[in-house]
Amino acid sequence: MPELKNNNVETQEMPRCKSVWDKLKDVINKRKESCLKDIVADVVARLKDTDKSVRMAAAETLGAMDKDLVAPYVENIASLMKDEKYEGGVRAAAVKALGLMNKKLVEPYVKDIVACLKDEDEDVRWAAVDALEAMNKDLVAPYVKDIVACLESKDWYLRESAANILKAMDKEAIAPYVKDIAAYLENEDWQVRKATLNVVKALARKERVVVEVGGR
Repeated sequence: MPELKNNNVETQEMPRCKSVWDKLKDVINKRKESCLKDIVADVVARLKDTDKSVRMAAAETLGAMDKDLVAPYVENIASLMKDEKYEGGVRAAAVKALGLMNKKLVEPYVKDIVACLKDEDEDVRWAAVDALEAMNKDLVAPYVKDIVACLESKDWYLRESAANILKAMDKEAIAPYVKDIAAYLENEDWQVRKATLNVVKALARKERVVVEVGGR
């Protein structure tokens, strides 16, 4: 009989525990719900504001927002990046915003971001290389050749950032372009030669780790 009593207690406790859990989930969901969800469209509308500083601020604001909120408007941000009628600062802000998106959202626009590496505006180039450096390596891998070409850029930030991207890439992604990289060792600019050597050194270290692990 005592055992039956214990079983009844357990049975009675279960609904109460379930109720507490449901309440906890409700609290979590409410905290996850953004208070900005109803004004995202209003921020997106400012991407076409008559004032360039407002357009830039709108792109930066969208980049700071929760990605689930911004997801339906990624194309709006991308169009701002690709439209050359906009000032460099505005396009750069759009590139930065895209760079903060998750892999699924940014993937269709990686090619456009890579194209920005050749933009005439310094802010756009820097935003593009920063975005690529922050991205998943799988997204960047198809564009290694474009990044290698940046090693000879006169733009010091673009050159150094490109080297950093290449140093972080997997050996398999870099290997087909080793000869292209080596060509810059003969560049007349010592900074280009140095950046190139840093990439080669990083690759050498990756190979040594593989050899040492394999040897064990």
